[in-house]
Amino acid sequence: MRLSARLIISLILGIALVSFLFALTQVRGQKRALRNELGVRAEIEAKTLESAVESMLGPRDRKDLNYLLEQFKEVQHIPGAAVYDVHGAPLALTTGLAQLLPQAPN
Repeated sequence: MRLSARLIISLILGIALVSFLFALTQVRGQKRALRNELGVRAEIEAKTLESAVESMLGPRDRKDLNYLLEQFKEVQHIPGAAVYDVHGAPLALTTGLAQLLPQAPN
């Protein structure tokens, strides 16, 4: 009787451990796939905006650029968007993004 109880407990613990490791592997794989998909979608959105933003880089078009970014933010349901020059200085930011970003990205 004592041997069968130990055997049952060992089998239960072994199955639980294997199940936990399998679930952990599945979660990590899903997380990696979602991050990759997010990167691809972000790249597609950036390319979509690129031509519109490039046409608005003149100094008189800053209001239009800010408006474009605000509209993009609302349509895509994102926290914000920003356009930086080649030196890393912000050209346009959506409202509230300055508080979310303590410094300009690299």
